[in-house]
Amino acid sequence: MNSRDLIKRTHSSTASDEDIKAVEDFLAKESEFLGKKDLDDLSALYTEDAVMLPPYSEAVQGREAIKRFREHQFSVFDCIEQKAEALEVVGMGDVVAIRYTYTFRGQQKGQAATESRGRGVALFKRTFEGMKLHWDVWNNPPSP
Repeated sequence: MNSRDLIKRTHSSTASDEDIKAVEDFLAKESEFLGKKDLDDLSALYTEDAVMLPPYSEAVQGREAIKRFREHQFSVFDCIEQKAEALEVVGMGDVVAIRYTYTFRGQQKGQAATESRGRGVALFKRTFEGMKLHWDVWNNPPSP
């Protein structure tokens, strides 16, 4: 069974296998670029007017602001590892929405490594350059 068989598609979904592959490719690239601290390739995954809503932060609007957000993140953490998994994919015209979970591991300079788990919702736009992230909203639920 491949991972596409595990991703839920709602009855109203028009998400195609191509949409699901594009989302999986995005998540793999995002993880790779975060691990390599590759600001240019990471920010290129977003639309020019993308919006991120990270937990405990103000909205981050625009590709350049997202690049600065990641640059700050890279300055704080020596090592970053993130793995995200799409749980549900819904295609709607020129956009694809996903519901996902993630695990973030990071080691801040001079401290022990930490791990957080969370969930989010993201909206992708189909562009001439391929699927780009347009909105990303995520949170870290409190520990039990």
